Amino acid sequence: MVELKPTELKGYRIQLRSLKKGDAVPLFHHYFGSTSSSKFLARQPYKSIEQVDDFLNQWTQNAWSSAGSPFAWVIADIVASEPIGIFLVFPKMQEVEIHYGISEMHAGHGYASEACDLATTWLLDQKGIELVQTAVDVEHFATQRVLEKSGFQKKEILKNRLVLPAFGPESRDAILYQKNKLALAK
Repeated sequence: MVELKPTELKGYRIQLRSLKKGDAVPLFHHYFGSTSSSKFLARQPYKSIEQVDDFLNQWTQNAWSSAGSPFAWVIADIVASEPIGIFLVFPKMQEVEIHYGISEMHAGHGYASEACDLATTWLLDQKGIELVQTAVDVEHFATQRVLEKSGFQKKEILKNRLVLPAFGPESRDAILYQKNKLALAK
């Protein structure tokens, strides 16, 4: 397993960072508690700010203290100094699986693309990481566009890969996207 040690990353408009006091409230209202933002997630919308606070404490503060653990970055708008989404990282042997989400009011403005570019460039620059990948629902076209703009390639259809509560209990197909170190050299 690769010993990733998370760090804060700064882009043009966004920052990938750890938890700051007060992040749970706007993230609950604009992302975690939102039905539309949870549509393509393997969970229902959160019902309380406390759930978001627990998630953020576990995935940012606690996870950041142990290298090699799965962790999350808070996606924050630099200008507004406000959290707008989350970026999850699951290190494995020489690869990393990612998942991310952004508030509906920030969708379609390039924030997710910037976060994806910033994170994957940093991840692939880390010693021992050769591949970054994710599985995306076949109908989640916005995320597919973000990944393709960020240099990810469609690899295969994964049959019955996801169960998304917003669509019911049935398994759904996903598309496997991958980006490797060679893609950075281009």
